[in-house]
Amino acid sequence: MSDVPSRLHHALSDRYRIERELGQGGMATVYLADDLRHGRRVAIKVLNADVAATMGSDRFLREIRIAAGLEHPHILTLIDSGEAEGFLYYVMPYVEGRSLGDKLDREGELPVRDVARLLRGVADALAYAHRNGVVHRDIKPDNIMLSGRHAFVVDFGIAKALSEAVEGTHVTATGTAVGTPAYMSPEQAAAEPNVDHRADIYALGAVAYEMLSGRPPFMGTRSHQVLLAHVSQVPRPITEYRESVPPALEALVMRCLEKKPADRWQSAEEVLDVLEVISTGAATPVDSVSVPTTAARRVPLLKGLVAGSAVVAAAVGAWALLLQGSQTPLDPERLYVAPFVNQSADPELDPIGPVAADRILQALQEMGLVEVRGAGGATALDEEASPQEVAESLGAGTMVVGTYAAQQDSLVFQVQLQETRGGRVLHAARPAGGPRDDLSAAYDDLRDRAQGSVAGVFAPELEPWTPPSSYRAYREHLAGMEMLGRSQVPAAIRHLSAATQLDPSFLPPFIYLSIALNEAGLSLQADALLASLAEQRSRLSQVERHVVDFMLGIRGGTLGSGFQDAYAAYQLHPASDELAWIVAFAAAGDNRMQVIDEVLSPLQPSANSSIPLYREAPYSYWTLLTEARHVQGLHELELETVELHKQLFPASRLIPFEEVEALAALGRADEIVALLDGLTLSPAQRIDYGGLLDTAMDELVAHRHTEGARRFATMLTEWHRARFLDEPSRSNRVTLAAALTKRARHGEPSQPERAVLLAEARDLLQPLADAPDADYGWVAGAGIAAALAGDVDAARAAQARLATGFEERNAFGFVSAAEARLALALGDTTASIGHLREAFGRGIGYLGWYHDSLYEALQDHPTFQELTRPKR
Repeated sequence: MSDVPSRLHHALSDRYRIERELGQGGMATVYLADDLRHGRRVAIKVLNADVAATMGSDRFLREIRIAAGLEHPHILTLIDSGEAEGFLYYVMPYVEGRSLGDKLDREGELPVRDVARLLRGVADALAYAHRNGVVHRDIKPDNIMLSGRHAFVVDFGIAKALSEAVEGTHVTATGTAVGTPAYMSPEQAAAEPNVDHRADIYALGAVAYEMLSGRPPFMGTRSHQVLLAHVSQVPRPITEYRESVPPALEALVMRCLEKKPADRWQSAEEVLDVLEVISTGAATPVDSVSVPTTAARRVPLLKGLVAGSAVVAAAVGAWALLLQGSQTPLDPERLYVAPFVNQSADPELDPIGPVAADRILQALQEMGLVEVRGAGGATALDEEASPQEVAESLGAGTMVVGTYAAQQDSLVFQVQLQETRGGRVLHAARPAGGPRDDLSAAYDDLRDRAQGSVAGVFAPELEPWTPPSSYRAYREHLAGMEMLGRSQVPAAIRHLSAATQLDPSFLPPFIYLSIALNEAGLSLQADALLASLAEQRSRLSQVERHVVDFMLGIRGGTLGSGFQDAYAAYQLHPASDELAWIVAFAAAGDNRMQVIDEVLSPLQPSANSSIPLYREAPYSYWTLLTEARHVQGLHELELETVELHKQLFPASRLIPFEEVEALAALGRADEIVALLDGLTLSPAQRIDYGGLLDTAMDELVAHRHTEGARRFATMLTEWHRARFLDEPSRSNRVTLAAALTKRARHGEPSQPERAVLLAEARDLLQPLADAPDADYGWVAGAGIAAALAGDVDAARAAQARLATGFEERNAFGFVSAAEARLALALGDTTASIGHLREAFGRGIGYLGWYHDSLYEALQDHPTFQELTRPKR
């Protein structure tokens, strides 16, 4: 050991007593010491001599002074710094614990909950530092200290000072690299000037990747190999190493690791916001979600080439095929896959081209979407035949062409679809690739890109959208749509989340994932998803930009502009069933019921349709069309729609609701009773039966069928009471209280009976309403029961709580609607109208909101009629 400790002890003896060395790194050595002035233990970090010489004391002290101004719970504060007898040093509090690097060395992968918690601390620290103009530039596990459950970032300012020194002196010697290769952003690895805070976001992603997978994104025996990988390679999905990583967390990390800074999260605040959503907003614990994946097969290069040798020979010979002057008509849905062209200077790579083409040929044939031909199908020989001439001889109107080139230890492929005559590019896939010594991974990636391109160009349902870069993403999207169509929302979320991870540029899964998240009550995640879409808006097609703006408009409560954007997208592709549905969905939010009828009526749903929105999906075709006709008063036509739904999908659970709603509007209470008596419901479907009773009751009241309403008020109360006695859950408590309140109002009980019903409703709801985590619906329900019972003070107290306690939950007008109902119970129609106007302005929409018998009191009010009248 050198004499550094004794020299250092002498240099700092008036302030610190050095006890022992704690550790060494490429830039500094850390010592444990006693702070003699303040009586505390500290860690003194002393820069290594070569680093100190490169940096210089002035620059070091200036940057340390800036870093010392950072005061944050997750930043290890600098309490002293300076130069002493040639040593550059800085002092931090001594943390009882170890670095994240030590923990990873011992444990490898960390539990997902721990990863999310630690990332939140580091992201919070970075957000604070970036707001104060300080970029770390060397985020890595060794610069994250752990103590208990907390993470502390160290070494702010050091990397920047060293970077400026290297740039100022043109020093590039080994040992003075700025940053750590395993976690270095591509712009740092390429020595680009003006590296900004987004380099820290990349490094944070690299650290997160290692915490989740047990390995950094790129590995190599030499630093330059790792740096090159950061610049040129895409990290393997984390779930290939660990399938249990939640899709949302993997997506966050992979976006941190985008090559271009503009494609990453643009601030640590964004990362922190999404981490908050993942950690605290999910109904399912973050470490309990898994996405099944299939690990990529690994076949050595030699074995892969031997296995494809027959194909290689056939494909090479096919270059001689040509029908001179052939007039064969070209079919645009017949594809010719040309051998790939070697763009490297290494002739030993030439055999890879025909093998790559054969892999794509097999993959496209497996899809069964279009007819696919290889060169072996041509019928004449000519060694000088071009790929275009071969394609024409086969009658193929579309060609799959590609190139490949070596990049250090990797091979990168480019593939695109183009028209045979004229050469117009139909779609260029994102680059694919993998290591040269294991081409199986590269071929798998290439297959995925090519299949995604073909699906995007030839699958009818994808016509309005930018083709997917990943066929796996498209398949996950289809699986998610299937689950959504069956109303299996959790499964839909899993598949659609996987699709967004596999291909962040493919828009459809984002659209339906947003719908599924909202249906699951995960509005915070839906908002985060839309925020990520808004950031990539400029990269989307015109149709897709309109769709994203529609979604943002709906979520932001600007229903009119949301509808206009949806309609603009539809006008660009009026033949798209999906865009017609999106227009209908938007129109429902903006009370344009005639538009729903106009765009959905021409569609011809079938039981074999691939569009899940024809089945049981939230806001399905049937829901939108029947509701539109219901609101317009076209109840016989509404029943005709229900009958068609029955014919095509007789098992749909939506049908009884649609039929009950139409029959109730027509006052046909006896038919409703007969329908309910004829239903065969399993115990798991009992809630559906209660929902049907609620629907019948509310619709009978809304359409002034008093006798029928009185009949269902009794049925409703008896059913909900039996359910509550059988299972006294919180949700059953709430529904029974609502039924009791409705019976008190519409069952025509005697005054003493009415008082008993309202008192029971209050007894059921008040404990829930008084809880700190009360839902606004419970508070409103208790207040309504109190108001109807004559307890004005209690009702006013509920009003005050609704007005002040639920602002964050009121983004879409539901709290305002609850306030409107409570105001009605108090007899204040003016206030109720005001709250309803606010609810519509905030985005509550026009489907289902009126399903509450309290609105009976407003039916003849001119302003209410104006507010609810469908727009033309």
